[in-house]
Amino acid sequence: GPTVQNPDHQKGQLAFEPLKSLAPKAAVTYRIKLKGVAKGRSRFTTSVLTDQFEDPIREEESTTVYADE
Repeated sequence: GPTVQNPDHQKGQLAFEPLKSLAPKAAVTYRIKLKGVAKGRSRFTTSVLTDQFEDPIREEESTTVYADE
């Protein structure tokens, strides 16, 4: 992404500095690469905060991590 990341490994969180501005109809892409640490089902949750909405915008994606055999 275009901003600095601030990882908090103990909480399992990654935060980015806010964008200074975003033009109308513009898009910003953040690519996050994760590595599973144990086999089984897992979820990735993201929250976006904006000054235009009171509540965060949330999205969740689930996946399955398989053991190497």
